[in-house]
Amino acid sequence: MRRVVSTSGTVSALVTVDIGSQLSGNIGAVNVDYSSEVKQGEVLARIEPSSFETRVREEEAAVAVAKANVDLQVAGIGRAEANLHKAELDLGRAKELVAKGATSQAALDAAIAAEQGAVADLAIAKANVENGKATLTQHEATLDSARIDLGRTYIRSPIDGVVIDKIVEVGQTVAASLQAPKLFTIAQDLNQVQIQAQVDEADIGQVTSGNPVSFTVDAYPDVTFEGKVEQIRLAPVSLQNV
Repeated sequence: MRRVVSTSGTVSALVTVDIGSQLSGNIGAVNVDYSSEVKQGEVLARIEPSSFETRVREEEAAVAVAKANVDLQVAGIGRAEANLHKAELDLGRAKELVAKGATSQAALDAAIAAEQGAVADLAIAKANVENGKATLTQHEATLDSARIDLGRTYIRSPIDGVVIDKIVEVGQTVAASLQAPKLFTIAQDLNQVQIQAQVDEADIGQVTSGNPVSFTVDAYPDVTFEGKVEQIRLAPVSLQNV
């Protein structure tokens, strides 16, 4: 003897993935259609990339300018060090002349002030180098961001599967704001499907994970398919007091 629990439900793929876009723009190319088989990483479509390529070139130029500025500031350190060395020599000579009574105290004071100014100029030059390096790092980060956005103009499949829905055509404008717009839906491995079905409370106590299941679908009325209970969810729904 055996006890049979009957119910009905919707047949669906085990995994379906909605694929959207993180960027806004016009669709420049669509490479797949309904029922197309795709591989993970395959390009499904591309957003027209000209504005993103322009941004990358702008940031590459900004990085080049920032690098040149750092080199210029480093050269400024060398000049400041040379000026400091000259000021130290002048101060030493002024001290000797004052000791011999060959020059005035005012000349010595001027040499001291010049040496202190040269020290300050060297500190400024070193600070300018650090500022230039920070600016360079900032532009490099912006360039990386621009390159990432350029890469995102390629809409790729995250899984192997079959395109079951396509909601985009060439020339269509995609607007990505708080939520990524859906462009494609891909089902993974249609050789395996699942049925989500509700079972009455009077019958659910007889059902356990791993139980064999047989089912039919209207598309193939003469074929009986086999499966098993994969999961019993603790999510009851009351329908007509049942």
